[in-house]
Amino acid sequence: MPPPNRRISQPTKRTGRLGAAGVVHKEQYHRLTASEREELIEIHDDPAAGLALNDDWQEAGFKHYLEWFYAKRARRFPAQKEQELLAHLIAAGFFPAGAPAASEAE
Repeated sequence: MPPPNRRISQPTKRTGRLGAAGVVHKEQYHRLTASEREELIEIHDDPAAGLALNDDWQEAGFKHYLEWFYAKRARRFPAQKEQELLAHLIAAGFFPAGAPAASEAE
């Protein structure tokens, strides 16, 4: 609990939670049907759901939020940055020395 003289700030934007099919739940997963896929797309497109990372994906010319996400946001780190991150994680003790980067492990 914060000290009594400290104010707790409220988030500027409410974020949602995804509870639809396709979410791994209790260690169970199944391949989505076409209708389940469409439902996930509709949920992500709905601003009231609060799942989008940005609000201007439509203005950017994308038909669906997930099209924007996979085209603009979900890209792999450059190999050099991946190596730098791995070096920091090794130095902090999260991985053993000599651990391969994700690009090397594939």
